[in-house]
Amino acid sequence: MRRMKQSRGLGVFFFLSTNYITHYSPFTTHYSPFTTHHSLFTIHYSPLTIHHSPLTTHHSPLTIHHSPLTIHHSLLTIHHPMNSKTNQLLTDLNEQLNFINLEIDDNMIRCEKAIEIIMKSVEKLKIIFFKENFKSQEQEIEFFKNIKPKFTSKLIYYNIIYKIEARLPNGGERVVKIYIKNELDKIKDYFYNNHEFNKYRRTGSNYLDNKYYVRGAVDIKLAIDSFYFEVDQNFSTSHDFKLAKIRAHDLVQVYLEDKLRAIEYKAIKEKSQRNHNAKLIWTASKVALIELLYALQSEGAFNYGRADLKEIMDHFEKIFDIDLGQYRRTFLEIRARKTERTKFINTLKVTLNKRMDDSDETI
Repeated sequence: MRRMKQSRGLGVFFFLSTNYITHYSPFTTHYSPFTTHHSLFTIHYSPLTIHHSPLTTHHSPLTIHHSPLTIHHSLLTIHHPMNSKTNQLLTDLNEQLNFINLEIDDNMIRCEKAIEIIMKSVEKLKIIFFKENFKSQEQEIEFFKNIKPKFTSKLIYYNIIYKIEARLPNGGERVVKIYIKNELDKIKDYFYNNHEFNKYRRTGSNYLDNKYYVRGAVDIKLAIDSFYFEVDQNFSTSHDFKLAKIRAHDLVQVYLEDKLRAIEYKAIKEKSQRNHNAKLIWTASKVALIELLYALQSEGAFNYGRADLKEIMDHFEKIFDIDLGQYRRTFLEIRARKTERTKFINTLKVTLNKRMDDSDETI
């Protein structure tokens, strides 16, 4: 059995419920031929300023005026010097993580090194945060919603993977598959238990941001994790950790699904007889094949666009007798390229155009 190493932890861890009070006059309101007039009551709402026009309800035995509520949301663009610093810090972190993912094969050692690197980055992020002065609540929301979770989610991810790998049983493939499926069930349970907040996140909602991502705005009714009461509340809000944890669970799910698929593929490969006389062998890089297959699937080139990604990847793995590994993670790395994201496809275009320009082949 592998010895579990104690991983270092980190402090990893509206509705504008406008209460309308209706004042009733001593008169009795009847649904009668009298006409009910509706006046407009408009609230102009932006994340910076809320203008409330007065609401007046006039009651008389004959006429009742009610005001429908209209809300206008304006878009906010935040420019702050801190953003450039944190963006560079995140870029540096991703480069370091990509390096160790390529250089270190052992999953537990890779996780240990990643955790060490991320913790240093989070400490640097904390220093940047306390040196900057927020001039508005929106800047604070931006940090705790869109900046900090990008760092802490990575820390949570590698910590979870470390624990999963440390508890991985030494039995055969059947035992390992059962273990991984149980871990996937835990992920599904977590998403189910946090489906309301996850829905808020996925739909890009912001009406509760001033509750979720502002320090000191604690509302116990909003399902706060107990961990919040133990962390540095000068550097945490009630939900930035929950957001980071959900993001991490998205990645853990991909990791486990890929691991399970690799086991299933290995079993199929061992049962089937290898075709040593195969005419075609994929000799370009695996990353290139993954990039190409993602493009073909996005274009709907297989089964009239009805073929899913896993089906396509499995098929080409069998054709070329190749293991594409964690292709979803590879795609994330392709998407994160600073320049020429579709490197292989661009190369195909150049070489094909050159062939058409230079070739003497007849049609």
